[in-house]
Amino acid sequence: MAKQIQIAKTETKTRAPRATGKGKQAPQKPQQAAQEAAPSIKYAIADYARPKAGAALFAHTAAFLALSGINAGQAYPKSKAAQVIGQTAIKYHSANGNFEQTAEGLKLTEKGRAFFAARGEADKELFAAFTEVLTTGKPNDKANVKAEAARTEVK
Repeated sequence: MAKQIQIAKTETKTRAPRATGKGKQAPQKPQQAAQEAAPSIKYAIADYARPKAGAALFAHTAAFLALSGINAGQAYPKSKAAQVIGQTAIKYHSANGNFEQTAEGLKLTEKGRAFFAARGEADKELFAAFTEVLTTGKPNDKANVKAEAARTEVK
């Protein structure tokens, strides 16, 4: 029995020290941690390099909708959206009822949600390429961003 007590004492000594309250931070709420972990749009592809049609356009749009929070029902500032997807896309989707302008910015309408869902899932490689460019600004041949000059910082 003495050996068991000795083992228990050894285990207690190897445990991590208890927090004393100094420098302690309140634990993050799950949604707060998720928001901080979610990548956001920091860069836009220059007009001449931005996709105009096909799978690349669908993947670029899907990456924009996901990263901007529009897919999740959030609004995104119209001025920033114009830098990322272009004024032509905003006019087109607004005129067709896919986007609505609110005081907070552009939002996806129910019609828009159905419209983009009907496109199906974007090409995974292209989606990943556009996500990387929009969040990091790194050149990516698949996204047609061959040099840093082909992207600009979103302000």
